[in-house]
Amino acid sequence: MSLNLKVNVPQKNLISIKYDETIRSNTSFNGVLKYPFNANDSTAEKTYQCDVNQPYVDSYSMKCQGERTNLTIDIDPVAHKKKFIVDLNRLTGERIGYETAMKFTIGELETTYYTLVTSWNMKYRVEVLLIIIVKQKDLEVLRITTSRADFAGFKIRFLPANIEIKEFSY
Repeated sequence: MSLNLKVNVPQKNLISIKYDETIRSNTSFNGVLKYPFNANDSTAEKTYQCDVNQPYVDSYSMKCQGERTNLTIDIDPVAHKKKFIVDLNRLTGERIGYETAMKFTIGELETTYYTLVTSWNMKYRVEVLLIIIVKQKDLEVLRITTSRADFAGFKIRFLPANIEIKEFSY
C-alpha cells in the first residue's frame, strides 16, 4: 500500500508526505514515512522506518527508526509487559517514556520512567522491600528502600557521596 498526500497550507509552499507499506505476513508489516523537513527545500526529506508485528491477539510490537529519534512500543498482555520509549539518537542514553512488567509467579511489579537524562525505577514485591532507584546517565544518584520487617520506616541513600538519612514512622 502506498499513500501520497499533498497539503497546501495557506501562504506556504506545498508539503508532500509519502508513506509506503510492505506486508510481510498476516501479523507483520514494514512502513516507511517520508516527509520534508523544510517546505522550501525538497531535498531536505526525512525518513521514518517502522517494523510492526502482532504475534497474537492483543499484543503489539513496533520499532521505528528515524534520523533523530527511535520509537519503541511493546504491549504483551501474556508476558504482562508494556513499553513506550522514545530515544534521542544524537544523545546517548537520553530517552522519554516508560516500561513496566508484572511477574505474577513471585508477585513483583517493576516500573521504570525515563525523563531524558534521569530514569526512575521502582520495584515492589509482596511482603518484601519497596525499592526506588534514580539514575542519571546510568549512574545511581538516589535509592529509597522501605523496611517491612519492623515497619520502622524507610531509608534514603544519596550517591555518590553516600549520605544516608533514616526516618522512622510515628
